[in-house]
Amino acid sequence: MTEQSPRRLLLRPPLRGRLIVCVLLGGGTGLVAWYFGMDVAHAVALGLVVAVVAGVLGAVPEHRPADWMRERTPIESGIRRDVNHLSWSLHSRSGAVAASAFRRVRDLARSILARHELDLEEPADAAAIEHLLGSEAWNTIRPGERPLPQLTAVEATLDALRGLDVRTPETASRTEEPR
Repeated sequence: MTEQSPRRLLLRPPLRGRLIVCVLLGGGTGLVAWYFGMDVAHAVALGLVVAVVAGVLGAVPEHRPADWMRERTPIESGIRRDVNHLSWSLHSRSGAVAASAFRRVRDLARSILARHELDLEEPADAAAIEHLLGSEAWNTIRPGERPLPQLTAVEATLDALRGLDVRTPETASRTEEPR
């Protein structure tokens, strides 16, 4: 097999059409610039620049997403990034916690209250939840539209949730049986 010169490679059919289009585009741009009053040297230079830019852009393959880019993975609960993200979302300039942090606090409250067979969204359970947590914590996590709570209120709510007995009624009755 004989090696072809670089000049011959440029004139092969796939690149020949692109080369012709680039030269015509550059020449046309130079002629239009000269027609509208640009001196010949500058019009030729502009035509060459347009031809080179068109050639470079024509040589670049179509856009494909990079293989090295990873998809965003959801933040798993409890990993270091999760704790870091949560700690940053607890502090803001206004003193109120971020919506993502408050959502996590409500999810935590929902799961702890479910162990006591209480539902945060159920109006019939409101009095029992307020009795368990206290009025300040209940006012912080109760359902409804209102501004995001201050960090101190969220801390008090987390303390109240931490203080709850996390045993379900079934496990509590088993531990009270004589041994």
